[in-house]
Amino acid sequence: MDREERQRIVDTICEEWDNSKGMLESDTLYERLIKDWDHELHRDALLAFLDELEEHNLISQIRYLGKRRIHTVDPDLWEEPLHY
Repeated sequence: MDREERQRIVDTICEEWDNSKGMLESDTLYERLIKDWDHELHRDALLAFLDELEEHNLISQIRYLGKRRIHTVDPDLWEEPLHY
């Protein structure tokens, strides 16, 4: 996944978070990305990137049945583009 794709996922997380009432499902995020992108996104790649964001303390998530539920998004995610 290249930097542009990663930033696009972050932007979509931030947009969806406003409507999520504190819980954002990975399936909801995936469906939105598939709808908005003009190329294929693999679900496993999305989940791996969510794990990476968690490792960098930018989100907190609960893992269940091969899915993720984001329950915290660090305000820094909105402020600056990804630098890794």
